[in-house]
Amino acid sequence: MSIVELERDRFLALFCDAEVALRFDQPLVGLGSKPEDVAVRERVRDVHEFNLVVEGAITGEIGGQPVSAGSGSLLWFMPGKPHSLCWHKGLMYYYISFTLSRAEAGYSLRDNHVLVEKAWDLRRHMHDVIRTHAGAEPYREARLRILMGFLAGELFVRTSPRRGSRYKNVFTFQQKRTLEEYYHRNTGKPVSPRELAACLKLSYDYFSRIFRNTYGVSPRDWIVRERVGIAAVRLLEGRRKIQDLADELGYRDIYFFSRQFKQITGLSPLAFRKNHVALSNLPEDEARGRRGRRRVPGPAEDERGP
Repeated sequence: MSIVELERDRFLALFCDAEVALRFDQPLVGLGSKPEDVAVRERVRDVHEFNLVVEGAITGEIGGQPVSAGSGSLLWFMPGKPHSLCWHKGLMYYYISFTLSRAEAGYSLRDNHVLVEKAWDLRRHMHDVIRTHAGAEPYREARLRILMGFLAGELFVRTSPRRGSRYKNVFTFQQKRTLEEYYHRNTGKPVSPRELAACLKLSYDYFSRIFRNTYGVSPRDWIVRERVGIAAVRLLEGRRKIQDLADELGYRDIYFFSRQFKQITGLSPLAFRKNHVALSNLPEDEARGRRGRRRVPGPAEDERGP
């Protein structure tokens, strides 16, 4: 086991230590969006921050290392590390900010940050943390420790040096930017994987192989997720009809749109909008007490579509 792995192993053990208090930065746990660019320069915080990007991007530097977190990426940056970052306009993301009280005194990780680009499957776990943190269920603290320990462990496993070889043949930052900008310029019509290969001037077979190494999914699955991510952002921008939104994104069938949306987010478009409203109102509800608390449906619940 390497020194880095030993440090990470010790860090994960802190989630199981009853003498180490797990605390959350109250305003920074939830689901949010950025209507405008938000940038910070050389900021240093004393908390851990998880940002799971649903749509849009976070770019900049952490500890002098360049960072680019696009759709489906989970970025974890550590306390005490200077960072200059931009949360770009149109960003939609889950965020969690926390401290381990005794962990940061005399012990810290060498990592400036941990970035996993293929973290769509961890959305459910981020949502579970947010729901549990906002709720008052029995064993709340114990559940939060388990959920946070699992998330941190998954990020460590997926960035372990032993797994690095499978990610050598990936797109460059510029190729990713070209591909993603091309897609977002053409959201009003169906875009095929072959079109994406052509925009990078690559053969389709080679493109497909490198694409999967880069994003962890096939080009076709990525297109669906990007499309749904855009839909999710636009759902929160106004009270437009679901049918109108489906038309804007080139869907010919609203039921097909709703089915794809639920496959990716775990909720129908209508339920997703209601869920976001509930999350946004949680601090106000908590101030009123339990009577004012709204129920936040989980991603696995069977919600009726529009």
